[in-house]
Amino acid sequence: MPLSSGARVMAKILVVDDSQFICNVTKEYLEPAGHSVMAVQNAEGAFAAATQYKPDVVLLDVQLPDMSGFQVCQKMRESGHTFPILIMSASNAYSPWVHGLAQGFLFKPYTKTMLCAKVQAVLQGDGGPAVKAATNVACWDSPMVLLHHLRNSVGSVSQLIEVFNKKADDEFRTEFVGMVQRSVDNSMGFIEEYVELLRPSELKLEDVQINVWLNSAVASHPISKAPGISIVWQIDSGSLPVVSGEPLQLKRIADAVLNNALEAMGPVGTLTVGAYGDVSRRWVYVSFQDTGEGMENYICEHVLEPFFTMKKNKRGIGLSWAQKIARAHGGEIEVTSTSGAGACVLLKLPAKSKK
Repeated sequence: MPLSSGARVMAKILVVDDSQFICNVTKEYLEPAGHSVMAVQNAEGAFAAATQYKPDVVLLDVQLPDMSGFQVCQKMRESGHTFPILIMSASNAYSPWVHGLAQGFLFKPYTKTMLCAKVQAVLQGDGGPAVKAATNVACWDSPMVLLHHLRNSVGSVSQLIEVFNKKADDEFRTEFVGMVQRSVDNSMGFIEEYVELLRPSELKLEDVQINVWLNSAVASHPISKAPGISIVWQIDSGSLPVVSGEPLQLKRIADAVLNNALEAMGPVGTLTVGAYGDVSRRWVYVSFQDTGEGMENYICEHVLEPFFTMKKNKRGIGLSWAQKIARAHGGEIEVTSTSGAGACVLLKLPAKSKK
């Protein structure tokens, strides 16, 4: 039964975040308030701690090195754990997804007051009920995402300065400077990529034979040399009309798709590459089907949007670049996937018009 709003609850709190800095700061915020805090930095550690430590609350980062926070949350529920979970992220675009997965959302970077208040609210039963299905997923607004990333970097610097003022020894100074530099570099990277994404595409069009372009793009990519990856070709050369396009830009599409396929499959897998034209010979379709782990629907719906990623230390710009290039050619990219059964990226391009 929830406690009265005035009651203060001391709890065992599990922090799951691959950033040692975030773990340390969270401990420094919560332990003086009387909470016991255990920190782990990956999904494997989280599952073990959930059983052995038996936390009252879990603070769970979205991006972990071995599994997404949403997957960790789902597996914990499937294992019968009923403790409240707060999903943590630097972007609040994830926040609608916590319904059905967790009891609440915590935007990073957080202040001590914000963190302690959120934890107390959840302990008192005010974190909001978890429902069975995620609904009303928010639109992924690129300018807002960029602002969230910048806010996160500035907030991280603010947190670093706060900790630095408490631990100003020489060893920490070196670590501090490195963390500040990484935060600044991260912000500059997002700004540069966003500016480039907004720049209009200027194409130098020429006739492109899709089968020739596709063979060249795959052959020049590291996936063709990966010893455990098999490539299956399904090219209907007889139905392929010529496309009017810029080969180097089209190669960027292939590179982005192949990068994702290679990451999804890991050291072993099969990539099926297909190309065919429609009956009217007005369109050309190129497909890339991998045997990776696949994606949940709530992830697949957003993979083409700028700065969307579930991968650690990635900016989520590759497939959005590919979509921009496809649309500049008058085409479109679609992504379909089933969790545990791989993903398929379909590139649709208009055939060269006959004069």
